Amino acid sequence: MDLTSTVVDFLTNMSMGLKLVLGLFFFIASVGQWKLYDKAGQNGWAIFVPIYNLMVLNRVVGRPDSHVWYYFIPVYNIYFVCKIWIEVCQSFGKTTIADYVFAIVLNGLYMLNLGLSADEDYVGPAYKAESTPKSGGIGKAEFA
Repeated sequence: MDLTSTVVDFLTNMSMGLKLVLGLFFFIASVGQWKLYDKAGQNGWAIFVPIYNLMVLNRVVGRPDSHVWYYFIPVYNIYFVCKIWIEVCQSFGKTTIADYVFAIVLNGLYMLNLGLSADEDYVGPAYKAESTPKSGGIGKAEFA
């Protein structure tokens, strides 16, 4: 029995109510991510293109497109996806632990909130902000 027939059997035996609930979750997550991309100045339609949507998500947080391959490394991808959603929160100015937990646990609803809220603005990529040196310390040139 191959994977395709297993998936088809599962979908055909699923109740209509469960199919409607899953469809509603898909719709909410799609609208939320579309609005999130629009707010960040990216193409919203990119959410429907399989690999390109990951590239656009990486652009929103300031990561290079080559980091798309991290999504496909087993076990590490769980950590990486959580880190990406935390960076999405930081890119929209959300820096509390509660925001991070909501973004990971209630992802679709939280992204819908970020995308549709008029109070939330895209403040810039979080990944590049983390990699720039912090001011206020003694640099090598200042110390010498």
